[in-house]
Amino acid sequence: MQRANRNIFLDLFRYVLVFFVISIHYNGSAFFTPIYRLAVPMFFMISGFFNYAKDSEKQLQKSYGFIKGSLKYLVIGFAIYIVYDLVECMIAGGKILKVISRIFYKNYIVDFLFFNSPNNSGYHLWFLIALFVCSLIHYIFVKLDKCKFYYVLAPLFLIASLCIGGYFHSIFDYSLQLSFTRNAVFMGMPIFSIGYLLGKLKYKKFNYKHSLIFAFLGVGLLFLSVLESQIMSLEFYICSILSSVFLILFFNSLPTVNVKISNFYYKWIGKNSAFYIYILHILIYNVLVYKINETRFVKCIIDFLICFVVYLLFHLLTILFRHIKLKTKNKKQSLKTTDKT
Repeated sequence: MQRANRNIFLDLFRYVLVFFVISIHYNGSAFFTPIYRLAVPMFFMISGFFNYAKDSEKQLQKSYGFIKGSLKYLVIGFAIYIVYDLVECMIAGGKILKVISRIFYKNYIVDFLFFNSPNNSGYHLWFLIALFVCSLIHYIFVKLDKCKFYYVLAPLFLIASLCIGGYFHSIFDYSLQLSFTRNAVFMGMPIFSIGYLLGKLKYKKFNYKHSLIFAFLGVGLLFLSVLESQIMSLEFYICSILSSVFLILFFNSLPTVNVKISNFYYKWIGKNSAFYIYILHILIYNVLVYKINETRFVKCIIDFLICFVVYLLFHLLTILFRHIKLKTKNKKQSLKTTDKT
């Protein structure tokens, strides 16, 4: 069961963020898309926030757990979409070997580690690859006790990403492949680092006046990203980053939720539910939602709800399986004890 002091508000807000991602893919619009762009930076920043710990030993454990968790999401995501591509190929009467060779091409490992670009139907899995690479980089920094360098590296790489991948386009006429800046080094790690540094404020007490200021700045900057998008259409905006900072500060300043409510949520829903919705949403939309005769916005809602239900069913089945396994184990131990007596 998760610790009661985990910030449940940030976990709940990730549902809003994953809906933003679904909307980027299936309900983009000139006004709302810059707002939806908050999602990915905030995901990285929240991951950094949750990975901070005061104690050095606990910090090392957290960073190692981050590697295991991000790798788990990545393996599950790739398994789902590789199977999806193979099934789609078989239905179309294509050759399975061609699909496999297309997914795992010659320079795959290099592109995977440095450009975080998958080559299957799960194109959105780039985020999970970037998150995994971030976990590896972060573990090295923690192991070497060099996280203080985040203060310098985060702004440097973030500025480089915004300039090279976006704002320089308005000055110099050139094109750059998206994967050159939409990866762990130029996007994921700098934003993750900001979240990690914000994690130091977990233990600071804020009052309601602080909460109001943080909320006002967070929401205000989010809408300012619409104006920023008029200059250049980007993957994320300066206002998105600043908005993410103040929104995290806002959620961190809210009063602690009752322990029973918090533990109930983490047991029966789970802290990772938003990540699984993120993984599933392309598959569910392609298979079940796209033919529904509704507006794109309604389709996004339906996609989100189906993904949540599918995840929840598997989550509850996992709890049931663990319960049965534990009960069987206890019964065997009880029988052994009886036999000995």
